[in-house]
Amino acid sequence: MNTIDPALTPLAVTVSRPERVFPTLTAAQVMKRDSDLGSIAPGKLADLILVNGDPTTNISDIRKIDVVVKGGAVMYPKELYPAMGIRGQ
Repeated sequence: MNTIDPALTPLAVTVSRPERVFPTLTAAQVMKRDSDLGSIAPGKLADLILVNGDPTTNISDIRKIDVVVKGGAVMYPKELYPAMGIRGQ
């Protein structure tokens, strides 16, 4: 069973389990696409989320998504939720 020690902070989990942090870079390297995919750097393509908070100190902050960038499109969940019938976000 693959478990994480509940006594660890989110940052400690990130540091102790680097395979959970960099899986996209490893996949890009395997596909020989790491020159334009797999990490955030100038000139590279990236899908990402921006959160309002610090998930390294409070893991539930990961649910506080302010901006999503997917395929070059910038989306704001607070604008999308009502259109999808989601309330209270």
